[in-house]
Amino acid sequence: MSEYSLSAVEVFQFFFGDRWLDDEKRIAMLCTAYIDDSSDGKQEKYVIACALIGSQQEWTRVFVLWEDALREDPEIKYFHSKEWRSLSGEFSQFKDVLKWPKPSGGEAANKKRDSLCKILIKSKLRGIAVSAMMPDYKRIREAYPNEVVSFFGKGPFEAAFQSLIFECGKEVGEASEASVIGFICDENQNAVEHTQLYLQFKKKNPQTAKVLAGIGHFDDKFNPGVQAADLMAHIVNQFISKYVTDGECSEEFPLDGISVKICAFKEPYALALLKANGVQIREAANEEKPQPGA
Repeated sequence: MSEYSLSAVEVFQFFFGDRWLDDEKRIAMLCTAYIDDSSDGKQEKYVIACALIGSQQEWTRVFVLWEDALREDPEIKYFHSKEWRSLSGEFSQFKDVLKWPKPSGGEAANKKRDSLCKILIKSKLRGIAVSAMMPDYKRIREAYPNEVVSFFGKGPFEAAFQSLIFECGKEVGEASEASVIGFICDENQNAVEHTQLYLQFKKKNPQTAKVLAGIGHFDDKFNPGVQAADLMAHIVNQFISKYVTDGECSEEFPLDGISVKICAFKEPYALALLKANGVQIREAANEEKPQPGA
């Protein structure tokens, strides 16, 4: 590994100390993606929050393979989807027309990304994503303004993020009574906000909080797991933008061989969460009632 990269062992020791070898311990690498489809920068279709969950054993394997793939010629020090899309940062080398005559530069960049995708495909990591669909979110917010703010936060990002925490906790809680999960986010300008949302969620959801170990923040340049979550979020976004922009998708499906669960924060989903928190549900926020079992 590179000189400053964290190993999976170090990440697990950060959360669990000498107990990190317990197979029931999990780490979720989180990535939040703000997806806009309008020129004025307003979120009008959906907002995604995404996570990759794995055991210490599996993250150790992925970290090693990830670092090996980064070092393969042409070498990059870290992966970030934004730099891949724009051929900037670590991917700016592929804009050198002398070394990479068009279209070979773009093809080489794609090949580099594909090598990282293959690691996820062959891994036993579990992807979970929550897509807050804006039309539904707005209807729910109008119908239950106080309740939505109380349980989901002040905006669609907060709703997606906290719903993701719930889904991750549910995932490990169903696996074993001894299961517990810690969360890692990129160390950026939103780190304090992420921590506050996490702590608020634990306070409002004491039952789920029993399996939540805590949250930490690491620079994605030195953490292969956060880089992997960034790649997963971009893959999920590509899928949703092309196939399920209305939010109607299966909750669990293989995405290019990767095990992924996508939850659309639509009206039935939001009403079910409100009801689970003791909110008296009236008529559906729109004119149609949610279908039983939706």
